[in-house]
Amino acid sequence: MLHGVTQRIDTGYGKLYVNINEDPSTGEPFELFANIGNSGGFTASFTEALAKTISTSLRSGVDPDEIASELQGIRSPKVAWDKGEQIQSIPDAIGTAMRRYLDGEIDKGIPQQQTIDELDDEAADASTDGGAAAAEAPSEPTSVDVDAEPGADDAAKEDATGDLIASGESPECPECGSMSLYYSEGCKTCESCGWSEC
Repeated sequence: MLHGVTQRIDTGYGKLYVNINEDPSTGEPFELFANIGNSGGFTASFTEALAKTISTSLRSGVDPDEIASELQGIRSPKVAWDKGEQIQSIPDAIGTAMRRYLDGEIDKGIPQQQTIDELDDEAADASTDGGAAAAEAPSEPTSVDVDAEPGADDAAKEDATGDLIASGESPECPECGSMSLYYSEGCKTCESCGWSEC
């Protein structure tokens, strides 16, 4: 009989359930099971195969910290956010689940998040308090297009990024890492490098 912990992690491919069971004599992770929601097909079979490989590694004495480190950071086209962390792929989600388990962060709550409207309100408050808060905030470089109508381009970019965030997607490009994704003809597209989801 083994005891373990099951975690649910949101991924770009659905909810991933990761169960880590411990060796009763050492307290170390002994096996790992992973199930990706109701997806089926390639995604489910890939997830099951990865979990079985990790279980075999754990039973063979491979350091769990090394497994977590190797899996974290693996990217895929679809990303999601879980407890304030960007989950870039199914292997990244499993690595994150292992790291949280090993670091004792399984019960870590979801960080308080702010909406774009709340951030705008804070910026407006900062501008009315004599500029003290504005002096503390780091400034971001801006560019000006002399031919464009003033503010039109910025408003369009904010709307496109806002639409992306409102749909629950990350505005970060999986190719170049810039925060400039927007929807173009129904596909996420990067303004910086030209990457397209389609």
